[in-house]
Amino acid sequence: MNEISAKRYSTGAMIFHWVIAVLVIMNWQIAERAQSLDMPMKAEVFGYHKAWGILILALTLGRLLWRVTHRVPPLPANLARWEAMLARTVHVLFYVLLIGLPLGGWLANSLAGRSIDFFGLFTIPAIPVAENGELAGRIYGVHALGGSIFIYLIGLHILGALKHTFFDRNGGIFRMLPFGRVPDCRKGKTPADRSAGVLGARPDHSRNRPAENLTRRSRKSRRPLRRCRCRPAARRHSNAPSGTGRRRRAGDSARDR
Repeated sequence: MNEISAKRYSTGAMIFHWVIAVLVIMNWQIAERAQSLDMPMKAEVFGYHKAWGILILALTLGRLLWRVTHRVPPLPANLARWEAMLARTVHVLFYVLLIGLPLGGWLANSLAGRSIDFFGLFTIPAIPVAENGELAGRIYGVHALGGSIFIYLIGLHILGALKHTFFDRNGGIFRMLPFGRVPDCRKGKTPADRSAGVLGARPDHSRNRPAENLTRRSRKSRRPLRRCRCRPAARRHSNAPSGTGRRRRAGDSARDR
């Protein structure tokens, strides 16, 4: 796996992610709008809601299989511990709801003695359980509550992705897109400069240079000290004639006379 793919999700994971995200939001809107309709239109619209839910279940199982067989990029190393724990918790809850909500709806539909029409292509039979209208109503209520919780989690997920993209600048949403700049924020490597921009600006690597290089560079920038050309005072005094030498020369000149 090369450096770019190590920082991004694989192409298959991207396709699964965005297709499931669009279908979940669309199916939530179908259920919300169907509540205000009258029968038999209400039942027909809810029929589409159930069919889309089964498709979401199948895609989620495919995404889990893809995740097991393909490497997942690590979380950015500059995340706080609570952010990493929150991200993992939200992802686990996503998979629980993506599987649990369609299965719960299918179970409630089976308890009510109904099958699921998959867009007119084929019929999905009911789960072999005894009919129980009261239990089916309770499961439908839990299903609706789980859908509301799912929407709030999606909003939290979007806010977190925007924060990581434009504030932390560690890749964020671009990790799930085939374009955009994703800095190398894996463990053991220093993230790129946060002020380098998000969409491909060159990072400033001067902050990542070792201290030895900076010290060596500062030493080279120092001006050499000028050497003093004058002789030391001690050396001048040592070359000057002493008093004894002067007296000897005076005595020699007197003898010559």
